Amino acid sequence: MNKLSGRKYLIASGKTSLSRSKVEGYRRIFAEQGYELPEWDPEDSPRVQVREKPGKRPTREPVGTILARKFAWIAKSSGGCSSCNSLAAKMDRSGADWCEENFEEITQGILANAAELNKQNLVSRTVLGSSVGQELVKIIVRKFVRSAIAEARQKHKETNNG
Repeated sequence: MNKLSGRKYLIASGKTSLSRSKVEGYRRIFAEQGYELPEWDPEDSPRVQVREKPGKRPTREPVGTILARKFAWIAKSSGGCSSCNSLAAKMDRSGADWCEENFEEITQGILANAAELNKQNLVSRTVLGSSVGQELVKIIVRKFVRSAIAEARQKHKETNNG
């Protein structure tokens, strides 16, 4: 049986912003294709959100928006990729603390998205075409995510203090 990796693994484990029904659908497809499915608890899906009381605005720390700006120079596509946009929106909704706690998951998601963009020629092959380039991208991704978290916290602090 084949093992899932990269974005497919994240989808099958429910670690993306996809809905429960979409994850179930992809899991069926992956099983039909002969992949070994990872454990998944639908109740532990990242899409499950606690609703705030009406009138109370959730704290917005736009980590994903800040991170997307940092990566904008790499992608050739003006709108970015849907997986990247989805991850950025999830990061914005969840805030800096969640991003810090889920740092590795975010980093792996970005690297999986970058690999997919590379396959579609939406990023420069010079950037991701070599093992040295791939290692540099890993370093840059980790640095950019940490930087975006810090910047979002600083903006939130400035907004709330006046």
